[in-house]
Amino acid sequence: MADENSSEFSPHERAAVARLMEASREALLNHQVPRAERHRLVVYIIPMLDQAALAVRQGSRAHLLDRLTADLDRYVAELVGDQA
Repeated sequence: MADENSSEFSPHERAAVARLMEASREALLNHQVPRAERHRLVVYIIPMLDQAALAVRQGSRAHLLDRLTADLDRYVAELVGDQA
């Protein structure tokens, strides 16, 4: 029987963490993001990762991780769109 501090993750939670990590990596490596906007991207990602870490510590927050991933994807699309 797992307690509330268990370090075990459900498959959905592991997938949500992986998606957020992949989206963060892809955003930081996206060469379509204008050079002038890269600092804004990093400043956006840092507190987002803090939120994600807190959600993981609190347990069973896959829905929040999914939302953060979607928000990051939208933000990157805005940055890339702004260069046009």
